Order: sequence, then C-alpha cells, then structure tokens
Amino acid sequence: MLRPLLLVLVAVTVLLALVTTAGRVLVAWLPQLESRINLLLAGQAVEITGIEGRWHILNPVVHVQHVSFGGGHARDVTVEVDVMESALHSALIVRHLSAAQVELAPVRDANGHWRLGKGGTGAGAFPIEEFLRYSDGLRFPDIRVHFAASRDSDDSLAPLG
Repeated sequence: MLRPLLLVLVAVTVLLALVTTAGRVLVAWLPQLESRINLLLAGQAVEITGIEGRWHILNPVVHVQHVSFGGGHARDVTVEVDVMESALHSALIVRHLSAAQVELAPVRDANGHWRLGKGGTGAGAFPIEEFLRYSDGLRFPDIRVHFAASRDSDDSLAPLG
C-alpha cells in the first residue's frame, strides 16, 4: 500500500531535481543567449539588453537592464517566476516583477481607441487577467505615460476633462 505512494514521491522528487538543475544551468547561460532571445522576441517588437539571471529557492530570477517594446520601454527590470504556481495554473505567474522606470507611449488610432504599439489584441495577446490575478508582487515606482495621436490619424488630441 505504501510502496506506490513512495514511488510517486520519489518520481516527483527526481522530476523536481531535474527541472531545477536544468533551470539553474539555463539561467546561468542567459547572458550568452541574449542575441538568440532577441531573435525570438523580434516578431513581437521586443528587444532586451543586459540580461542576467540567478536562482532564488525554486524560482529563476531574471534581471534585464533595458527592455524596448511596441509602445514604450523599461529600465532595470527584475522578474522572479513562480515555478510552482505557474505549473499549477498553466500560466506565467510571477512572484515579483519590478522596474526602476517604465515609459509608455500609447497612441490613439483613427477610431479613437488607445493602444500600445502597432498590434491589437490578436490571438497571441498576453493573458493579462491571469497574470495580474495570481502574481504576488508588482512594483513600478516610476511610470511615465506620453499620449499621442497615431501617425495614421488626422485627429488632434482633445484635453482630458
């Protein structure tokens, strides 16, 4: 009766050890993989510079000096991915996410809708609801938002209020 339970516990322990070891090796290689990561992110108009990683208990911690994305950029970004919760919810869940400074430049299109970057909410859109619901800590002490009309739009911006 206890033998199957023991086998399951051993299998889970070995799997956790393998995943942790592979993750630690991958995190150590992040600076060497920066150009390949940028190639993968190029289709989403994202570019990173100065990536490095470390490990905190079971979670990888990634620090990026500068991130440029459609609609803005961020400086000194640190993210700690919660591996256990991400596996539990089958979604990217962060334990901590912070950036020293974030600058956003939303544009208003011809229809009067505000958006970041050129894309809309397509099939590859980031699931922000799950991310915000389950993530433990988000810290952005300096956020700057610069509103502008789209180049495609002839509308002038009306003052708020």
